[in-house]
Amino acid sequence: MLLGFPQAVYTLEGCETAAQVAEEAKRAEFLAPLAVVGSIVGSWLVGLAYVLALLFSVQNIASVQATTYAIPIAQLFYDAVGAKLTVMCLVVVGLAQFMASVTAFTASSRLINRFQAPYWGMWMSVLVGCIISCAYIGSAVAFNAILSSAAIAVMLSYLQPIAIRTFGQTRFQSADHLG
Repeated sequence: MLLGFPQAVYTLEGCETAAQVAEEAKRAEFLAPLAVVGSIVGSWLVGLAYVLALLFSVQNIASVQATTYAIPIAQLFYDAVGAKLTVMCLVVVGLAQFMASVTAFTASSRLINRFQAPYWGMWMSVLVGCIISCAYIGSAVAFNAILSSAAIAVMLSYLQPIAIRTFGQTRFQSADHLG
């Protein structure tokens, strides 16, 4: 499923931004965990609804596989709801992906320099994102492989601190603050 529906995997990564901006919140000790758990639950519910809607709306698998559209999900929408609602669905998906990319660019720019306004970091993140997107011009398969491997790598990155904590010889020290 991770390789088949990378759009749905994006909803599982929603807690990342809440965790990265938690240090700036007032009463962060209470609100940050609440925001992370809330974003996980909300993203899980929305992602589950999206995946189920996609799976139950497939009318003809052969039609989706043999589509002439640039993205097969457009054919799936067209078969399920017709031309006008397909445009609306694609606009909603496009807006959601735009908002997610703005959030991702903002969060990644903060990793470059967290003590100043992330102007240059933001534009560097946008440039890297545009360069990766250029892979779609050469090959849609290569672009989807990049997206799928990135989504899986993010999920696997959560395994690292758990493995260090479980199998490592050293113990983590408690910190008074993170910044």
